[in-house]
Amino acid sequence: MQADLIATLMSLIEKNRYWYPQTIYYAKHSQKYPFFIRATQHKHFKKLLELTGYQDAGKLKSAITESIERGKRDYTLGSSFRGLSYPKVFNMDKWDTLS
Repeated sequence: MQADLIATLMSLIEKNRYWYPQTIYYAKHSQKYPFFIRATQHKHFKKLLELTGYQDAGKLKSAITESIERGKRDYTLGSSFRGLSYPKVFNMDKWDTLS
């Protein structure tokens, strides 16, 4: 499930890519994803930056938000995620908040 969400995140920030989380059906069993939870700590968040090619949290968050606003992706994930948004599933508001 996490790998699927990482692929989804990458498709949000790369203009010519599209990916929808194929394992979304299983989301009803868990809505906590360790990779994104660990990204609250700076040392783990750096791994996310390296993966995406961005230099800081603000630019990465902006790229995701702009992609959603452009309509590249529906903001919500559907009934499997009980209407949660991508930013919420990615734990985006807490990225890089702990040292």
